[in-house]
Amino acid sequence: MKSNLELKKYYRVNKTIEKIEYYRKDRAILDLFFNKKNGILEKIELYREDETLEKIGYYKENRILEKVEYYKKNITKNHLELYKANIMIEKIEHYKEDGLLKMIEYYREDESGINIEHYREDGTLKDIQYYRKDRILEKIRYYKQGGILEKIEYYRENGLGLKIEYYRENGTLENRFFHKKDGTLEKAECYKEDGVLEEILYYRTDRTIEKIKYYREDGSLKNISYHRNDKTVKEMEYYREDGTLEMIESCKEDGILESISYHRADETIEKYECYKDGILEDISYYRKNETIKEMKFYRTNGTLEEIAYHKEDETVERSNYYREDRTIEKIVYFRSGQTIEKIQYYKRNGMIQKLECYRENKKLESRAHYNTNQTIEKMEHYRENGTLEGIMYYSVNGVTEKMERYREDGVLEGIMYYNVNGVVEKMKRYREAAILEGITYYRTDKTIEKMKYYRKNGILEGIMYYNANGVLEKIERYREDGTLEEIKNC
Repeated sequence: MKSNLELKKYYRVNKTIEKIEYYRKDRAILDLFFNKKNGILEKIELYREDETLEKIGYYKENRILEKVEYYKKNITKNHLELYKANIMIEKIEHYKEDGLLKMIEYYREDESGINIEHYREDGTLKDIQYYRKDRILEKIRYYKQGGILEKIEYYRENGLGLKIEYYRENGTLENRFFHKKDGTLEKAECYKEDGVLEEILYYRTDRTIEKIKYYREDGSLKNISYHRNDKTVKEMEYYREDGTLEMIESCKEDGILESISYHRADETIEKYECYKDGILEDISYYRKNETIKEMKFYRTNGTLEEIAYHKEDETVERSNYYREDRTIEKIVYFRSGQTIEKIQYYKRNGMIQKLECYRENKKLESRAHYNTNQTIEKMEHYRENGTLEGIMYYSVNGVTEKMERYREDGVLEGIMYYNVNGVVEKMKRYREAAILEGITYYRTDKTIEKMKYYRKNGILEGIMYYNANGVLEKIERYREDGTLEEIKNC
């Protein structure tokens, strides 16, 4: 059977073949060109039916295909394929109608995927797309005019974004945005011009900022701010250069400071400050086992009001109270059951003013008043039910001067007077209505010298006199008008 395909051979003057043309129905469809020196096939031109050039294949030795140029009907280059060992793995160049380069496909030698470069009208590189072996987009590098890298987009195998990196004009990384598997923004990293990480922003699914991490020049974590949905700061954590937590600030929804906690290098809490309307309200100090050691309470004007000292079991041992001028006002001491044991009051000059002691039933037991010499001036004693029982008065030298006794209803019952040596001198007795009932006078040896008796109306009724041996010697009786009525010797 005769083929309708014909050919023409062209020879050089040295009789080496230059090219071969193949025809079908008088139309050239294929040209083969041969090397001048060794006669090896150099290229093949393939034509369309309208005799326009369709493509040119270039060969190396042993007819190994090197590249293929594809042309449009207007003779402008369409694209270029580069081969290695007859396998298209290197690149394909694509051209626009005007012959300008449109894009280049690069095939990785390990067949792991391809890279595609896109070019602008002016011929400058626009972007590079990197694909995995299964043609799934891996990343895109975008370039500004002049070939300066602008950003890089990374993609997951499902096609959703993984992260985006933005670069400065000088080529340093400026921002990096990370996305979750569902495509929502997860976090953003911001870098300084020297490439040092400056901060990381973490996002909720609604794209509101959840927290921000700030970094030092050396790359160590400086602080972390936690945010509410309304963008207000909820909490701020501060870190030391060694990475240990140093301090935490908490704020209310209106942005006003609510509390500050300070931490040791081992991150155990050292102290905790509470604020009200932005004004310091109290401070708690902690031991290393995180039990409260002491607490300070402040007034709204910022002055210290109280310091409470705590035992290991966190029960209060004592509390110091201060005036607005910072002078101590009183110290309250507590029992293990947290009932008040005693209260010590101070004058503005720091000297003790009085001391109150309490029973375990919380009732006042005694109250001591101090003079300028810091010795007891007066001592009040109370019954278990809290009613006043007696008052002792002392001289500046600490010697008892007098003692008052009271009934449970608070009415004065009696008074004992003492001399400068602390020896009883006289004693007054009172009726229930605090009306004087009698007076007993004592000698220095504590023996009774005389006794006065008074009527219910307070008028003197009689006097009894005793000798040094305690024997009654004389009795005087008085009328209701106070005049002497009778003297009786015993």
